Amino acid sequence: GSERARLAFVRGPKGIGKTHLFGLLRRALLGRGAEVFEAQSPRDLRRPNGLFAELLVQLFDRLSHAGVPAAQLGALGSRLSPMLRSDSRAALDGRLERFDAVCELFALAGSLSPVYLLPDLDAADASSLELLRYLMAVATAPESRIRGLFVASFRDDARLPAPLAEVLGKVTARTVSLGGLDAEGIRAYLARPDVAERVYELTSGVPEAVEEMLARVPAQPAELFLKRAERLSDD
Repeated sequence: GSERARLAFVRGPKGIGKTHLFGLLRRALLGRGAEVFEAQSPRDLRRPNGLFAELLVQLFDRLSHAGVPAAQLGALGSRLSPMLRSDSRAALDGRLERFDAVCELFALAGSLSPVYLLPDLDAADASSLELLRYLMAVATAPESRIRGLFVASFRDDARLPAPLAEVLGKVTARTVSLGGLDAEGIRAYLARPDVAERVYELTSGVPEAVEEMLARVPAQPAELFLKRAERLSDD
């Protein structure tokens, strides 16, 4: 596995297929035996540290079966208990201590070669985004012990929350943009020599075969991006 944490962002407007893509990616990774941990950011229920609360529970449970001493996990659990309960006071009191404890937990999980799925960052609460900004700063530092692949999604058709915009501007990440071409973009794409050659290979230049190819029901946009996103865990 990689010696550094890697980040990927899936961005696109509402309804383009980000959630569908995450579902495909999750199934593909689990099918390959990957350790997948998934955060939650429901748009209809914002709660303090809500993005991370369930993910942290998953990490504690997995690490308890991976040989990490119970005393070490217990000490981290005590430091993170307000966050695990999504206690509103956790947004203010002892924030940096909890942020450091979260980073320690992610560092312990590094030996698992984990993949973290962080959906709908634009809908996350402010305290979750502050923690994300801190975690990404630590994870991308040269001396960091945090490992694994972080894949995050967000809508980009509205103004982004400031902490999320700062993360996007400061970290090195691969970005998968989900979006469609307009008519002019399609014309330009079809005019590419390599595309014309591919169409010829598939149809031998027979007009009826070209028409049949165009009449086929296209795959969902997210499915077309699945192979690209899946390769992120191998780079």
